[in-house]
Amino acid sequence: MYKYLGQNYLSQVKIDAEYKTKRKQLKQIQEMKKQLLNQQKMQLYQRETYKSQNSSGVNVNLNNEQVISNIPTSNRFGALNEVSEEEMDHSHPK
Repeated sequence: MYKYLGQNYLSQVKIDAEYKTKRKQLKQIQEMKKQLLNQQKMQLYQRETYKSQNSSGVNVNLNNEQVISNIPTSNRFGALNEVSEEEMDHSHPK
């Protein structure tokens, strides 16, 4: 009878150890999933903010290369429109 109880106890200890190991692995997997989800949310947030910052005619493709085809040519490189000397003379009388 003692032999049977000893085997039963040892098998219970083994089951408990396996349970603790599996539980620890499950917690690690859940933590990794949580971190991955947070990372994906952050990437989506950054992508959306980047798009909204560039919504003034700059298309941004997935490789973060700017496509500037639909920006008006007069302001394509951020240059101010040229003002003729006549317009300047009229706007600032001496």
